[in-house]
Amino acid sequence: MQFCWRYQKHRFGLRLVGGFGLWLLGVMGCDAPRLNPFDPRAENYIQKIRTRISVRAMYNPTVGIPGVFLVEEKLNLAGVTDARGEVLWEHDPVDSLIVHARADEFFPATMRVKVQEEANQFTLLLNARPVVARKHFYSFYNVASQKTRLTMEAWIEDRDGPGDIGVVYLALLDTSFRDTLEFDEERYRSSFNISRLPGEVSKEEITGLDFSLVIKNTVRDSIIDHPNTIRRVIAVNLVPLQPNVGRTETGSILFKWEPVNLPYEYFYRIVLVQITPVTQKVGEFAPIAAGESQYKLEDPAVLDRLTDGTYTWVLQVEDRFGNVCQSKALVFDYFKS
Repeated sequence: MQFCWRYQKHRFGLRLVGGFGLWLLGVMGCDAPRLNPFDPRAENYIQKIRTRISVRAMYNPTVGIPGVFLVEEKLNLAGVTDARGEVLWEHDPVDSLIVHARADEFFPATMRVKVQEEANQFTLLLNARPVVARKHFYSFYNVASQKTRLTMEAWIEDRDGPGDIGVVYLALLDTSFRDTLEFDEERYRSSFNISRLPGEVSKEEITGLDFSLVIKNTVRDSIIDHPNTIRRVIAVNLVPLQPNVGRTETGSILFKWEPVNLPYEYFYRIVLVQITPVTQKVGEFAPIAAGESQYKLEDPAVLDRLTDGTYTWVLQVEDRFGNVCQSKALVFDYFKS
């Protein structure tokens, strides 16, 4: 009996202790602090920040640019702008963001901004890349002087406007050579004698040189169009024959020359200039087929403009790349019939 009583007391004590423990755990559970940083009611809850990045073009800041890739490396944030040119990020609180932007047809850009609000709005302007719409790089060999000139013509478009282009120049790789292209009406142009090139470059060596066309923007961005090469220098003995000194022409004019035989496609051109009593260019007559050795000027629209006086003319041969060889000039007199 004593054993049984002790056993019963022991069981009652266990029940009492067990019940008190469950009650104590329940009370502690009600007052326990919330420590989940993603629980809005937790003491250590991290408030997410909303940052909207709007990407726009310098040439038209009112319109967003879609398809721009944005990245913030510190927070591992990335996104592509939508049709409105915007990206919305939710991130942890930080003092600042460093946003890198990259898009086709624009220069890459980086923007650092201070984050001060729970909801932030920032605008990033991108600078449009200039585009070389067309270019023409060719040689011009003068038989009379035996000198060679190189000419670069470039038609450059910039959606930020022509004022966004600071300077355009031609550079020879691995040398200090620079030649600035001047804006002339609708294109940029430069022309220089090969004697300006370092190292006493001969006309035969020109085709082995690589030139770069450099376009610098006013905001320090730039593009390099490379390579630009001269295909050939046409250095042939181009001989015009008539009309010549001592010959007086009236009515239509017959031009003659010694034909050349070149192993590539080419054509002739005649350039006619009046030198007295006034100096003025009459015109250019081309293309004249490669197999020809004479050309008769009998166009009434041209002949009617001619007056009595002294004239000069040169013969040119040009290949399909625009390289030109020019003969020495011949002089003749012309009188109305």
